[in-house]
Amino acid sequence: MKRLLICLIVGLFLISCVSALDSLGTFKQNSCVEIKQTCSSCSAVNFSLSYPNSTRIITTEPLTNIGGGLWTYGYCNTSFLGRYEVTGEGDITGIATSFATYFTITPSGSEAMSSGEGLSLFGSLLIIILTGVFFFALSMRIESPIFKFILLVITILILVISVFYSTVIVQQSLGGFANIIDGYSTFFFVLKILGSLSFTIFMVFGLLMAIRYYKFKRGLID
Repeated sequence: MKRLLICLIVGLFLISCVSALDSLGTFKQNSCVEIKQTCSSCSAVNFSLSYPNSTRIITTEPLTNIGGGLWTYGYCNTSFLGRYEVTGEGDITGIATSFATYFTITPSGSEAMSSGEGLSLFGSLLIIILTGVFFFALSMRIESPIFKFILLVITILILVISVFYSTVIVQQSLGGFANIIDGYSTFFFVLKILGSLSFTIFMVFGLLMAIRYYKFKRGLID
């Protein structure tokens, strides 16, 4: 049992070491990427590069020592989107030592939306749609033409917000375009719109009710 536990711990440690690669960053499509490694005791550092589809692009290409122990290589053929794998080897104090890193290419140069942001965005979109359905159903049950009109206007506004919001989500999750509003800021932006809209509606509703009550007290209406 102890040996099994030790093997599991070692296995988890190895898996974490393999998956925790340092990233060179996220860059815009068709821009140049500086591949770099730090090794002050190396006399040479070579690297290999693979496309996101695992096709080998460069095999055993030397990096250039620009001083201060920094080795670099400028790569500009970044038309393919996705993650580029970088592997290489340097002779640290005369001992061949391998390294691995990667960089990501997106249309905008911004990182992809995380799963948490995705859930927040799609969840808030569902809430917006359900709110629109609620106001539309409420408008169908009210006989007053004024209130029916107000609720229908609210439904149309929510529909417009939903279309705009859906466009932002599609851009973030599929297209990767640079966006004006992203992630949680989009969520809170829409919430503020809905909050302001709801406050305005209640104010108008309260004003109309006050006018109706005033007319009733004056005997102008039954």
